[in-house]
Amino acid sequence: MMDKFEEHPWYNLKYSIAEFLIPRLEEYKLKFIESGVSIPTWVSSDMKEPFSDEDIEKLNSIWISDLDLMIQSFKLVLNYKYNQDEIIPYDRRDIQKGIDLFARHYQHFWD
Repeated sequence: MMDKFEEHPWYNLKYSIAEFLIPRLEEYKLKFIESGVSIPTWVSSDMKEPFSDEDIEKLNSIWISDLDLMIQSFKLVLNYKYNQDEIIPYDRRDIQKGIDLFARHYQHFWD
C-alpha cells in the first residue's frame, strides 16, 4: 500500500522542498566558507563601508549562522516526516524562523 506522500506527491510539498534544499544549502555554505567571494553585507545594515577585517568576520559569522538556522529548519521538517530522532521536538517556531530567513535572503543566493 502506498502512503499518502507517494500516492499524492503534492500533498506535503514541504517535504520535497526540504529534501531538495538541505544538500544544496549545505554545499552553498561550504563553498561560501571556502571561497570568500563576497562580503555578506545583506545580513546587517549596521555596518558601512569601508569594512574592517573585524566587520567582515562579523558579517561572515552572521551569514553562516543564518545558513545554519535555515538548514536546521528544513532538517526539522524532515525529522518530523521520518521520525528520525524522537528527542528533537517539532517546534513550528524554530522551523518558521529558518524558513523566514531563507525567504528574506532568497535573492542573495547568487545566479
